[in-house]
Amino acid sequence: MVAKIPAAGVSLDGAVVVNESSADVDTRIESNANTHMLFVDGGNNRVGIGTTPDLGVGLHIRTADSGAATHTSADELVIENAGHAGISILSATDSTGNIFFLDSGGLTGYVQYDQNTNAFAIGTNGSTKMAISTVGAVKIDSDGLASGATGDGDFPAFALSLTNGQSSNAYGIYLKYDGGTPDNDSQYAFLFQDNTTNRCIIFNDGDIKNHDNTFGSLSDERIKQNIVDANSQWDDIKNFKVRNFKKKDDVRQYGEDKAPVHLGLIAQEAKAVSPGLVNEVRPSHGDIQSNSVFGTLYEDGDTIPDGKKIGDVKEEKEKVLGIKYSILYMKAIKALQEAMTKIETLETKVKALEDA
Repeated sequence: MVAKIPAAGVSLDGAVVVNESSADVDTRIESNANTHMLFVDGGNNRVGIGTTPDLGVGLHIRTADSGAATHTSADELVIENAGHAGISILSATDSTGNIFFLDSGGLTGYVQYDQNTNAFAIGTNGSTKMAISTVGAVKIDSDGLASGATGDGDFPAFALSLTNGQSSNAYGIYLKYDGGTPDNDSQYAFLFQDNTTNRCIIFNDGDIKNHDNTFGSLSDERIKQNIVDANSQWDDIKNFKVRNFKKKDDVRQYGEDKAPVHLGLIAQEAKAVSPGLVNEVRPSHGDIQSNSVFGTLYEDGDTIPDGKKIGDVKEEKEKVLGIKYSILYMKAIKALQEAMTKIETLETKVKALEDA
């Protein structure tokens, strides 16, 4: 049953109670263009603004019909609009805007925006665990969980766990310095330290240092098969050309005279000796600046998609060749063993001649 009030000439002064006797009476208020500007479903404890609330929704707000929009029956609040839909939290003074989550024991979590510092915070278990500063820097504080603790699935002791569900063309973490080129070994791209000292550092120039000076791979015999002696590496090591060179990106940044001189192999030359030593990687914008054979960059006047800017990679044409230096080191060890064998053989022959 719907209680109606005459369209005009009515003035209410004092409290008004609808459905006080719990008689399953609905209340509906119309606007000029909407028959359900405010609707209270007395029998199902639901409220609709701009619509009749759907079953299972405590508060349903519709400012424009969104057509195919859906929700779950567990939603307490649904905001529906054909275009933009959201919640605005406004403050007349510089303070904070908050969304709080509470249970019978009090505050458990919150989302907070500080108007004074323009910083964003997310709190769990009553305290801030993630913060985003006004310039976009992100800080995460985590105690982790003890081994075997429940509630966090596959990352019981990690402060940060990222999962990429792509089956192909998957990438991990992307870090880019967009305002300059801090090519130095005094600032960090990555720093891992404990409460004693630094354990592992990746510097801004790409150098990597770790506390114990060790790196390697899993090498247990039980995870390998088809184990045989490696072929001779004598000829490969003998034929590799060890070169000095300067990198074009260093020359662009520091000039010809100040660009550092590197020691190493040239991928095309190494491939002619040992093809398996060379791999291919996607070109960066710096590679394309060094040689246009690798592709093109976005320039002024181009139609630039969202997330891209002038100077970013527009088109990739060819891959950049790289060298698997960790494999090269093993080839060198094998060649050294062969040299040692030859030396020992010669020493044995010399000793036999001396004893004759």
